Amino acid sequence: MEESTIFGEPLLEPAETQFARVLENYKLDNASEDPFSVVKSFTSISAKIALALNQKGSEEFENWDLETKLWHLFELLYSFRLSEKQDYEVPAYASMKVKRDAHLLKNPKLKEMLLIIQWLQYNTPGCQFPPLTDAQKLKWLQTTIKAKTKSLSAMTNPTDTSLLVSTIDSDAPLRESKIIVKEDADADLIVFSQVYQILLTGDYQGAIDLCNETGNYTLALILLGAIQDYQDPQIDGQADDMDVDSSEPSGIKHKYLWHQTVYKLSQEKGLNHYERLIYTFLSGGDLSENIKFADNNWEQSLLVYLHQLLTYHVRVFVQKNIQDDEKLGSVLLPSPQFESVDGILNTLLQKGDESKNPFRVIMGSVMIDQLNIFLHNAFKADQAEIALDYQILRILTHLAVLTVMLNLHDGSKTPTRIITRYITRLSDLGLEDLVPVYMTFIPDEKDVRECYSIFLATITDPEKRARQLSILNKFEINQSNGEDTPASSATEDIPDTDNKVYNVLKRTVERVMLETEEHYVQEGNVVVSDGIIDPVDVKLYRSVDWLFDKSMYEDAISATKVLMRRFLLTGRIKSVQAFSKNKNFKSLLKDYDFQIQTKSLDGNSPPATISEEDRVELLQYQELVETLNLLDQWRSFVGTDANASQFSDGFWKSKDLEKLIEKTIHNLQKLISTWFKDVSDECTDEELVKIYKEYRSIYIPYFIIELLQVLQQSRRTDWKYMREAFQLINEVADDKANDFLQCFIACGRLDEFVGLAGELSIVASERGVRGIFA
Repeated sequence: MEESTIFGEPLLEPAETQFARVLENYKLDNASEDPFSVVKSFTSISAKIALALNQKGSEEFENWDLETKLWHLFELLYSFRLSEKQDYEVPAYASMKVKRDAHLLKNPKLKEMLLIIQWLQYNTPGCQFPPLTDAQKLKWLQTTIKAKTKSLSAMTNPTDTSLLVSTIDSDAPLRESKIIVKEDADADLIVFSQVYQILLTGDYQGAIDLCNETGNYTLALILLGAIQDYQDPQIDGQADDMDVDSSEPSGIKHKYLWHQTVYKLSQEKGLNHYERLIYTFLSGGDLSENIKFADNNWEQSLLVYLHQLLTYHVRVFVQKNIQDDEKLGSVLLPSPQFESVDGILNTLLQKGDESKNPFRVIMGSVMIDQLNIFLHNAFKADQAEIALDYQILRILTHLAVLTVMLNLHDGSKTPTRIITRYITRLSDLGLEDLVPVYMTFIPDEKDVRECYSIFLATITDPEKRARQLSILNKFEINQSNGEDTPASSATEDIPDTDNKVYNVLKRTVERVMLETEEHYVQEGNVVVSDGIIDPVDVKLYRSVDWLFDKSMYEDAISATKVLMRRFLLTGRIKSVQAFSKNKNFKSLLKDYDFQIQTKSLDGNSPPATISEEDRVELLQYQELVETLNLLDQWRSFVGTDANASQFSDGFWKSKDLEKLIEKTIHNLQKLISTWFKDVSDECTDEELVKIYKEYRSIYIPYFIIELLQVLQQSRRTDWKYMREAFQLINEVADDKANDFLQCFIACGRLDEFVGLAGELSIVASERGVRGIFA
């Protein structure tokens, strides 16, 4: 397989999708998976992306590399913090290693320090050095040659030979206060520098191997003492890191003496610079030169400080558990330069730009177990750069999710706020299908309802809405969250039902209803508009569509009433038609009745909340919609110009058109005469009566005018329709027989009606007096 195929795959899919899939699988598995396996997956994703970016030479590699290290750190520390601690007593006769290990477990902060050191060393890049030269492989070759020819050199240049060591062993320069040849000293500098760099990676055996390869056997023994602890398998049992066949004690028994000796050695003035760095690092001495070598590298500076601090604490413990004859009274080991991890991080933050990197700031909060506080502060400063970086926002979100999964959030609302912010980002990226995954991790169901309703209210595209419902059903959001908390941010409580998806959708509709309420305030006479649909209307009726899509019949009926009243009382008949498209309110009532009946058979019969008045009102709306649709059909056939003559006589005399004319006229006449008329007369609710009369005042004049135009156009089919038009005019004038005239006066369209009646007379005059009075 080609490299491009191997390393290109992680970049083919958005990182947001890859991380969301991990959480989706976790939820679909009913959260039975170990949460730390989720963290491992995060680590794997970021590592693969980092590797792919590195192969491409992308500048983004560093951030993804840091993210990989962050997830690894989180896994190490929190898996330990949340693990079950075993408290056991160590026998007094146990070896010091066993006692020390038990001490670390009893003092978790020390154990965490060790884990951080191991994490830093694990993530330190391996050392790559040029091949060793002969001068580096053969310890002090030139000095040895000089020593063998010392007599000859003394005769020619006595000054030079007198400064050289007289014996060839590693302690000679310190013991004799003399020097080695410069070529050998330079070779030592390079070798000791390499040894020190290898030590920083934690590869002690690799450092020992290099020492042996270059003839630095004394240093190799010192390093061996650093990694070998005394242990007696007869007393302590077989250790995991011991030879299975070994039954004899091994390791350095007097480790405290080793520390004192190495520290004393680090104080010698004649030491090679890098050799001093090695001894200082091992013994926990003054790290000034080690920090200079780190050259503001955050990871390396943190490593040497932590190693010094941990070495000190372990050393203090050992000192308290040994006899006086096991230590040198003349050598006092130093205190660390910092007393805590927090102190180290704060100092590093003030010194270098690397420490201010958001990734390292987050790492610091994980190290000192202040993640909740950090997330809270990061959200408070979300207008600052730390939350404007979308990779950082994603990381903060997944950290917040993990605090919920591991129950670390202490009831804080911070995870909810961060997840909500990330959801907005996903919407901006067109990744709406990922939103339900993150909704399931919001701890409080009421907050889920609030947050999700805000998101769903923005979706109007039918395909996206269908996908959201499909995903909702898959996740069964009703089973994903815990108990409600008193600190819920919901502004209005909605009674719980068996399915919390229903509550989310109900809250979505309620939210849009509240947001758009001011848009439907009547101002003066209402003008019936059959033109462009207002975007606010679309947002409103699309929100109600959620209830229809989810077969929430009772709620759909209630919401439909509110929506239709808003539209109709402000003259928005096009919006009425758009909302009603592909809906049938008669069928809605039947579906509701069937649902109620089914529940009663299951022994779960809730009280019916849809009244008879609700039913009648909904059926009146259905009649209105059918008439409006019929009018649209008529207009599509003949146009809107009542005097248009572009169609032939054959068109006007066709049977199909004649049927359409009769049907349109019949429906309009019926609507004009009965729509909300009988309902209003029989209703005892004064508020409803007022609304129904308002309907008639607005729409009866509209439909009378529409009917007059239909009749006028239909004269080309049969002149009888002109007679019906004049008859309708007479009916309007008879205010004792009906409320038509009152409606015209109330809506302010009486003058328009009178003008139309005059135009009708002019049209009728095309047949002379007979045309008018026939």
